[in-house]
Amino acid sequence: MIKLFFLMILLLGCPHSLRADEPPGRDQAFMKELDSIKSPFEDGFPQPVIISQPVIRPKAPIRRVIKPPKVKVVVKEPMVKLPTLDLQGVIVGKGIRQAIINDKVVPLHGLIEGARVIAVNKRGVRLLFKGKKFFLKVD
Repeated sequence: MIKLFFLMILLLGCPHSLRADEPPGRDQAFMKELDSIKSPFEDGFPQPVIISQPVIRPKAPIRRVIKPPKVKVVVKEPMVKLPTLDLQGVIVGKGIRQAIINDKVVPLHGLIEGARVIAVNKRGVRLLFKGKKFFLKVD
């Protein structure tokens, strides 16, 4: 409390204290000079300067997919040889389709020496032998 009392006396009774009713003097000029100096805290804290640089991302490594070379697989099928068949003629009529092969009359879908007759027309006979198709022409 004593400290507060001395502080009051010092402020009020000090010849250097400024009052509004005093004529401008040396002390007021000093105060005006202080007011002209800009306070560093007047605008708040200074803002940091941010310099943005482009983000450089490392490129992903190039992944090369190595494809195996295309290998064409050729499966040699065993050669199918048609037995000796001599087409001597065809009989084509309404509802009748027959072939004369090796002096025998063979109907449509009939067999001769392991070969099946699958088609008969005026030009010839189509045969199926061991999964392969053959065509015999009429001479």
